[in-house]
Amino acid sequence: MNALQSWETSWKMEFNPLKCEYVKFSRKRTKGAENQYILHNVQIPKADGVKYLGVKLESSLRWNDNTTYITNKASSRLGYIRRTIPPTLPHLRAKAYTTLVRPILEYSSTVWDGSLTQTQATKLEAVQRRAARTVHNIPRTDHHTSSSQLINKLNWETLDSRREWRRLGLFRAIHFGEVATDMTEYIQIHPHSSSTRRHDQQYFIPHCNTDIHKKSFFISTAKLWNNLCSVSSLLVGPVAG
Repeated sequence: MNALQSWETSWKMEFNPLKCEYVKFSRKRTKGAENQYILHNVQIPKADGVKYLGVKLESSLRWNDNTTYITNKASSRLGYIRRTIPPTLPHLRAKAYTTLVRPILEYSSTVWDGSLTQTQATKLEAVQRRAARTVHNIPRTDHHTSSSQLINKLNWETLDSRREWRRLGLFRAIHFGEVATDMTEYIQIHPHSSSTRRHDQQYFIPHCNTDIHKKSFFISTAKLWNNLCSVSSLLVGPVAG
C-alpha cells in the first residue's frame, strides 16, 4: 500500500479509498487473522467478491455468482427478443439469439469453463433451451415438446461443446506462439509422444492433488488437446465464434 501511494504521488494521481475494496482468495475453510489495508489513513473494506473485466470473481474461487450474473443478463436479453421480434420471423429470432444472447453466455468462458459444476452448466444450457422454444414460438406451458429436438433443428451445438472448442482454440494459439503466454510453468509437452491414433504434439499431464488444479485451464484443456486425432481438426468448430 505504501508503494501504491508512492506511485500515485510520482504520477500526480490520487486513488479514492472510499471506492476501493479488497478480496482475499482462498480455499481454506478456517479463517486466519485478517490483514488491514490502509490507504490515505482510510481502512479498505473487505468484500466477498469482485467484478473484474465483466467476470464475477468469488473469494471462494467458485463460479456461482458469475453463472447467476450471466444467466440473468442473457435471460433479460432473450425476453427482449421475445417481446420485440414477432413469432412469424423465427429466423430473425434465431439470429438475434446467436448475436445478442449467446455471446453473453460465453463471455470469458475460457477462464471459468473447466471449473463449472454440473448445476452451473445446466443453468447455462437452460437459457439456450428457452431460446430454442422462443424461436419456434413454443409456449412455456407446453411440456411435451422436446427442447433438445428444437435445438437440433436449429443446428445449434450445446454450449458445453462450444466452450470446449473455445478452450482448445486458445490452447492451440498458445501452443503455436500466437498468444504471448508462456505455459511451460504449468504444463510441459511430452518429449517422446507418439501414437498412431493421436497427433504427435502431446502434453504430459502432471498429477493433481486438488480438484481446482485438475480443473484449471491448462490441465483440463491439455487433456482435450491430447485426445484430438490431429491439431488441424481445431480449424473446424466454433473456436472464435
